[in-house]
Amino acid sequence: MFLNRKNINVYLFDVDGTLLIDCVIPDSAKEVISELREEGNMVMLATGRSQGQLKEITDQIKVDGFIQNNGAYATLGKDILFESPINPEVIWKLHNDGLNLGVLTKDRYVRFLNTNKAFKKFAESLKIEEPKKSDTSVIDRDKIYSLTIASTNLEAEVNPKKYPELRFIKVSDYGYDI
Repeated sequence: MFLNRKNINVYLFDVDGTLLIDCVIPDSAKEVISELREEGNMVMLATGRSQGQLKEITDQIKVDGFIQNNGAYATLGKDILFESPINPEVIWKLHNDGLNLGVLTKDRYVRFLNTNKAFKKFAESLKIEEPKKSDTSVIDRDKIYSLTIASTNLEAEVNPKKYPELRFIKVSDYGYDI
């Protein structure tokens, strides 16, 4: 589709706090995106979310691709441009250490533990939906591209130095993105 053209203008829009303001896409942004695409430009969304978390957005605007899961999964149309899943052994280590873990596949955001208080606060702080409860079979069954760790006492419960192979980004007082 776009890959055969020599001169392509690509416009990347961050989702949370940029394109999506207080959970709403302003009409002015919808108009600009529509105009850019009508002019033959490519429009992509860049986000830490999985594609399944973007339905409310993609119902309102048409885009050509995604850089999602904090950059670990990128698509153009139906083509995968890049993917970098997390080693399941690392995810099992975090889970077995008792951390309140959420996992993001290319299209889902789920959690394993029954305690939802930490994820409720985490989701509220970021104005996103809480992850759905799932069993741990997703760790071995699906490719997982990014993680969240939620806690109501983040500094006391989570020690990023214990996991030097991972990059922890504190995204709220209640959690990290990995």
